[in-house]
Amino acid sequence: MHVPFRQNAKLIRSVVSATFLVSLAACGSGSSSGSSSSTSSGSGAPATNVSVAMTSALNAFVTDGTTISNMTIAGTYGSASATGTASYTLLPAASTTFAGNSTDSAQAATLVTSSLNVSGTGAVSVPTTYSTFVWDVSTNLVGMTLNDSSSNVLEYDVATSVVAFPSTITIGGSGSLATFNRYTDSTMSTSLGTIDTAYSVVANGSSTTSVVFELTEQIYDTGSSNPNSVTYDFVVNAGGTMSLKSIEINDLGTFDLTYTNPD
Repeated sequence: MHVPFRQNAKLIRSVVSATFLVSLAACGSGSSSGSSSSTSSGSGAPATNVSVAMTSALNAFVTDGTTISNMTIAGTYGSASATGTASYTLLPAASTTFAGNSTDSAQAATLVTSSLNVSGTGAVSVPTTYSTFVWDVSTNLVGMTLNDSSSNVLEYDVATSVVAFPSTITIGGSGSLATFNRYTDSTMSTSLGTIDTAYSVVANGSSTTSVVFELTEQIYDTGSSNPNSVTYDFVVNAGGTMSLKSIEINDLGTFDLTYTNPD
């Protein structure tokens, strides 16, 4: 996005990236760099030892896309509180060529921040953000782009390795995923930095038929050791569905905002 999410080549990953930034690695033990907070679902103690299928849920999410028209925004902008509203649209995948591979599929995503109000300041303008997610024939994420309203590329991100997503995810699973190299365009001649990704699986409240899959990005500019971060929460159900629940976007020194799907 643009203000407050960084300009052009320095764009932070916005909520549009929430759709699945990298193919998911096999769940197992290990530390997570995600936020590890549970999403409320029902009453009672958090569930334990819940496992759900991931493959069918992710495939449906990629094939069908999704629309969320009533997201809410809450958090801080500088030292002040901030609230707002937004909508998000992810189109079904369509054939494309990416990094020389003509068998990939691309999904276009659009985030519209309808309002962002900062205490003591008032309304802050956030232009619409456009992104594309690129998948191979096995539904592994191989790349991403950030674009302007005319589909011109502002950032071109290429995975350094393909990580096959797990067939099943289980509460307590966590680990590192792939690294993406960030470039200014498809020539991949000018580096912008890297994106490191990790995941964890936590309880969806007391639910015994769903879990929350948390995906965290650490976004580094070239020459910087202080990343911005984005954490995405997806609810994955035993019935084979996957939905975006929330995204926390933390731009160091500027803002910490959470976009939430209330449904």
